[in-house]
This record gives sequence, structure tokens and C-alpha cells, in this order.
Amino acid sequence: STTTWQSGPKRFLFTGRLEHREGVQILLPAFVRVARDLPDIELLMVGHDTPTFTMDGKTVHFKEFMTTLGLAEDTLRRVHFLGRKTLEELIPLYREAYACVIPSVSFENFPNSCLEAIACGKAVIVTDAGGMVEMAPANVAGLHVKAGDIDTLAAAIRQLAENPEETKRLGEGARQTVLDRYATEKMIEKIMGSYERMIAEAKYR
Repeated sequence: STTTWQSGPKRFLFTGRLEHREGVQILLPAFVRVARDLPDIELLMVGHDTPTFTMDGKTVHFKEFMTTLGLAEDTLRRVHFLGRKTLEELIPLYREAYACVIPSVSFENFPNSCLEAIACGKAVIVTDAGGMVEMAPANVAGLHVKAGDIDTLAAAIRQLAENPEETKRLGEGARQTVLDRYATEKMIEKIMGSYERMIAEAKYR
């Protein structure tokens, strides 16, 4: 067996509300599909379960809705619902994670979950629903998948699970992306540059 940079199970981490727009109804079937023949992967789901799903004409929580997805019990045992966590509690979970998954199906501009994951040096799987594709460049900081598509999400989870060296490289690229773009000094530079351009343009109006 290949020696990896991480011992123990490969934990994929989701952080965010357990609601429809966050794509948890896509993530769970995608993970279960891959977990069938990869016994060393787990899924940690962190966040508040909010009633945004419809079942029998009623609005229900995700844990109730997921019973309609026909997911196998044996692989569901490797899905762990951890509930709400503070940022202080989240940081160790990010650090221990193998990779992070942000399967949003609705537009996300600049989600904290993506920034937190890449700041902790984790490869991320993100959808093309919004700004995450710019936050985490493809094949530099993570993998991009089509929003709402179980097949491409499952393929991305499998790709990272089967390629620890690639996952490690993407995690390092994620951390470097944060340092290059989002470190405080860089943000101040960008803001000051914007102000200077605006002042310069105003002079010639």
C-alpha cells in the first residue's frame, strides 16, 4: 500500500448549514458512491441542520430528508454529523481534515468556509456556483465541479482520495494562494492601490 502524508482515515470535511442551497443533498450521495469501494474515507459534516427540504408536502430538516435518498447503512456509518462549532472548534477539524468539500448549488460570492479551508492549507473541492472558482484556482488549490452534479462531485472526491500526493500539493497551493492574495498586507496593498487609481482618475475629470 502507498504510504501517505496522513495517517488514519482520510476525512473529507464539510462546514456550513445543512441546507439545500449548500448542496448537502448532492454531497451525501456522491460521498456514499465513492465510499463503497474506498474503505479509508470518512465525511465530517459540521453545521446547523435547518429545515429547507420538502418531503410529503412538509418542510423538513436534512437528517429527515436524507432518509429518502436510499443510502446504504454501512457507508452512512462513515458520515459523522458534528453539529454547530465555533471557529475555535473548527480550526482543529480543518487541520486534521484530508480535504474540504464546498458543494454549493446556489451562488456564493466569497464564502468563509472556502477561505477558512484554504487558509488552513487544505485542498478544496468547490462548485462553479460563484466566486469559489477564483478563490481556489483549479489544479492549484483544489478541484472545480459542476454545481448540482453528483457524478462530477463523486469523481473529484475519488480523485483526491486516491491521490494523496496530489491532495498534499493542492493543500500547499491553497495556503500559498491565501498568503499571495488574502494576507492582511496584500489586502491593504490592493485597497490602497484602488484608492490611488480613483484619486488619479479624479484629477483628470
